[in-house]
Amino acid sequence: TLFTFADLARLDVRALQGLLRTLDAELLVPALRAAPEALRDRLLEAMPQRAAEALRDEIANRGPVKREEAEAAQKAIAAAARRLAADGQLS
Repeated sequence: TLFTFADLARLDVRALQGLLRTLDAELLVPALRAAPEALRDRLLEAMPQRAAEALRDEIANRGPVKREEAEAAQKAIAAAARRLAADGQLS
């Protein structure tokens, strides 16, 4: 199955946690900054509270993110989800 960034909202919390553990925080900031609020909240809820708070602060304090940077980060996260799914680690 082809994963898009928006499809992450359909994953359960355990699957999201597994995915988030594989990601660099530098990818998450621009991707989440440009994400719809509901999807951003869903991903942050899957994180440990302290990590989510730190990420929220970084998102709030980061200046504007270029659309290209945000889209590239979202595509990289979707690609990571596809790799995990292909490896049977994500469903």
